[in-house]
Amino acid sequence: QGKGGIADIEFIVQFAVLALAADNPTLSIFTDNIRLLAALQAQGFITADIANTLKTAYCAYRDVGHKLALQGDNAVVDDVEVAELSIAVGQIWHTFME
Repeated sequence: QGKGGIADIEFIVQFAVLALAADNPTLSIFTDNIRLLAALQAQGFITADIANTLKTAYCAYRDVGHKLALQGDNAVVDDVEVAELSIAVGQIWHTFME
């Protein structure tokens, strides 16, 4: 939930879809973040590098969170474990949201 975390990725994706879907109806076909990132890339709104970075981070955060939850632990990802991803997502957030 912290800076550069999964909530930031979800917000970037949802913000982009809400801002662009009226003129680009193909963005409203899917509801999951992975396919929405692909749709945003296909429409030329984000680069392949940005889409891949956000997808990689999103999947990594979800994988770790699910594994922790299945073990009965809190689904809180260790900051050190995902530091590089968090920095990359934070940079993308800064580019689009600030």
